[in-house]
Amino acid sequence: MPTQAVVMTGVDLWATAHPNTRKVARGVHGDLWCVFMEEIASPTAKHMYLGHSTDNGATWEIEEIVTEGEVNEEHPCIAVDAYNNVHIVWNAFPGICYLRKTQDGWDEQVYVDTEEAEGTANMYPALAVSSAGDVHIVWRGDNRGTNWAVPQIVYRAKISGTWQDEELVTDVAGQQLLPAICLDSNEDVHICWTGAAWNTNTGYFNIQYRKRTSGGWQTQEALSDVAGDQWTPSIAIDSDDNPHISWTGSPWGTNVTKANVQYRMRTTEWQAQEGVTDVAHDQYNAAIAIDGSDDVHVAWVGLGWGTNTTKRNLQYNKRTTGWGSQVALTDLAYDQRLPCLVFAVHPITGDGAQTNRPAAGYAFIWTAGHVGGYQVTYYGSSDLAWDYVPRAVKYASGQPKEVFT
Repeated sequence: MPTQAVVMTGVDLWATAHPNTRKVARGVHGDLWCVFMEEIASPTAKHMYLGHSTDNGATWEIEEIVTEGEVNEEHPCIAVDAYNNVHIVWNAFPGICYLRKTQDGWDEQVYVDTEEAEGTANMYPALAVSSAGDVHIVWRGDNRGTNWAVPQIVYRAKISGTWQDEELVTDVAGQQLLPAICLDSNEDVHICWTGAAWNTNTGYFNIQYRKRTSGGWQTQEALSDVAGDQWTPSIAIDSDDNPHISWTGSPWGTNVTKANVQYRMRTTEWQAQEGVTDVAHDQYNAAIAIDGSDDVHVAWVGLGWGTNTTKRNLQYNKRTTGWGSQVALTDLAYDQRLPCLVFAVHPITGDGAQTNRPAAGYAFIWTAGHVGGYQVTYYGSSDLAWDYVPRAVKYASGQPKEVFT
């Protein structure tokens, strides 16, 4: 049977925004962490909360994350390194902020972005962390480059304890939004986002991709170039270090006026785009993960399914050699929103275990509508399994290190 449990009730409809970044992560020895936001009444502002489960998601303890100031704290995302340190990044207008929680408590808050001019809006951060705890952050930032009047994609890393200079991933004449990030097994950086002013259909938001190796940024590559907007790209990396990306958009398939779920993967080159759905109702918020067998898992919310066709309900599909049949995970008379799947290549232990990549199955949190409003809810599939890591592990660096749980 699948595991389903309420993390926190009484949240608003944007609690787990945005689903192309990671909101739930797993500690080295199996504890689960999640992060989300909620609006409080006095003073009116969005605050962040950290959920922690030590029983495979069946029950959750909640901690409000205390930060500097009372400004809106939005769009948090999370990662856990090989030492069970919890890393969180979010935007607190106008800046990108970072915190780390160790066994001794919270470190001092860091303002990641270096552009703090009045009117600057740095938003939609995404986070990836290496096994050793190196931090990689990407976000949408204003007032940079030659095209300073429109938002661009910005990247910054903390390597061996030192924050590196900001790097502009894009500098084009159209808005660039909603980046996602993943590290591969070599700790090369893969990012995707949606942006205008590329290729032929410059007036539409299309999906873009770029990779950073030790030699720097490689050339930007377009996954789509169509006369319709594409949204919330989500990225995962397989065991051969190939990127897989899902998103929603139109016009695709036979239902060209509706947003449907799309997918592409890259080997030596990008393979043909595949439609995960082709239905006459809009689909939203596709999120992707890959398991230990390199099966691809995509969850999203969509209209037109089951009995409650006018409500957004949770849907799921799995790709082995091809896509299976869509599975309805909910069929409720209340909108379901913003599913965020567990996935990261790192940490990788010395024996090759990957603690944030399910060995099988999938797990996520989402903003679940119910009769009383919304709640953050956790779901783990009935076949969910994880790589086992003993208490004392040997990390990828080859050095034994005792970790806490």
